[in-house]
Amino acid sequence: MDMSSVLQPNVALEINAVTKVPSAKIIKAAKAAGIKFTLGTNNAGIHELDRLDYSLRMVEECGLTIDDMWFPKAARERYSIKPKIVEEIAATNLTQPKKVDLSSFVIVGNGGVKILITDNDGMITRGKGVSQEMLAGYQEIVNKYLEKTSTGNPDKSDKFYWKSDFLSEEDWTRLYAIYVQMNRSQQKEQMIKFYEPTPAIGWTNPPNQRSYDYWIDDKKCHIWIDGKKVDNSALNYNKTTHFVGNFSSSLRRSGGKPDEYRVDLWTEAGNKKFNEQFFEQPVSIDKLLEIEPGIIFLVEIIDNKPIHLLLFAEPRHGWMMMKSTGEKTSIVSNGAPTPSTYHPISKLP
Repeated sequence: MDMSSVLQPNVALEINAVTKVPSAKIIKAAKAAGIKFTLGTNNAGIHELDRLDYSLRMVEECGLTIDDMWFPKAARERYSIKPKIVEEIAATNLTQPKKVDLSSFVIVGNGGVKILITDNDGMITRGKGVSQEMLAGYQEIVNKYLEKTSTGNPDKSDKFYWKSDFLSEEDWTRLYAIYVQMNRSQQKEQMIKFYEPTPAIGWTNPPNQRSYDYWIDDKKCHIWIDGKKVDNSALNYNKTTHFVGNFSSSLRRSGGKPDEYRVDLWTEAGNKKFNEQFFEQPVSIDKLLEIEPGIIFLVEIIDNKPIHLLLFAEPRHGWMMMKSTGEKTSIVSNGAPTPSTYHPISKLP
């Protein structure tokens, strides 16, 4: 098929749901040539107006996105439909995380010796394990927020009282940078933990449909697809099955309001690239801090089984209680109290 006749402004190739043309082979060739598409029917009767099964199936099979679709000039102006260029789609009230001063990434060990948290070039290597001096420095920061630890109670419950649920930016970044370098056994022992996007390890984590629909209309939600910010309406041109990973995070440390949040969605190709940059090699501090991790506080240990409270970035979820029993971890309640009110300081034993 000669593509030159449709490779021009204001001309598009219709994917017709009734006649089922063009084929996937032609659509893919047209996409590769930079041709835009529309979806349609023959409009021979009212019964055809809601039938786009073939068109939508071709969109999914051929990997078409909103950038591959053609819109009339009036629609582009009315709905501000623009190419996915980062400079154009970045939200004006959000900024990128500030560049980190590596000189601040130190802890002071015994005798006042300064220990650099990152490598000399500012890189972080995950899971390599950290020194006892660094573990001690981590605990010193944690202790600033810990009011009291009540252990050895008759009911076999150890309780942890927290002064605050919100860490200063400096403490948060230092703890996070140290935490990701700990090995699993070291992380398991901490009273403040972090969780972040999970690496691709042969399974997918697509968003559920209920959350997906909610994000489209939620003005507090900001959407990133494969690391680029897009308008929430872009989700209307995709399906949950287009994505293999998703993660919600706070925007407080990158210029957002307290109740605003970020949702990252990754396609298979985008998730592979993110995985390579974020998990499979040393990562820079700046890259590490692009997505704010969730935070977890230990609040109780009952019969050697820890209970944590973790904060989900989306305001509708808030704090949740997580209970660990051996190798199994489960969410046991939504809308849990914050760590600083779980065991009220005013009721210290």
